[in-house]
Amino acid sequence: MTAVEWIDLAWKVGSLLVAVAAAVVGWFLKAQADAIAELKRDAAKFHDSVVDLRIKLPESYLKKEEFTEMSNNIFKALRRLEDKIDRMKFKIPPGWEDTTK
Repeated sequence: MTAVEWIDLAWKVGSLLVAVAAAVVGWFLKAQADAIAELKRDAAKFHDSVVDLRIKLPESYLKKEEFTEMSNNIFKALRRLEDKIDRMKFKIPPGWEDTTK
């Protein structure tokens, strides 16, 4: 083999290696671009679900102030019932005495 043939062979091998390397880099970059696009879609879905949760959350849960007001109303009603019971004088009808004593 002559020097020109060796140079031609080296050029062809070098060109083949560059082409293979470019194909591998291209494949890698395409895979990365696809992964980024998928992440963007997932992020958009996540954002939509957070927005939906933010909209629905006030319908499902009480605010602290609402709970405090509700519990105060319940305890107020219970105190009124307790006062009424305290004011009542029970008369036990005949035959209803406690027979467990």
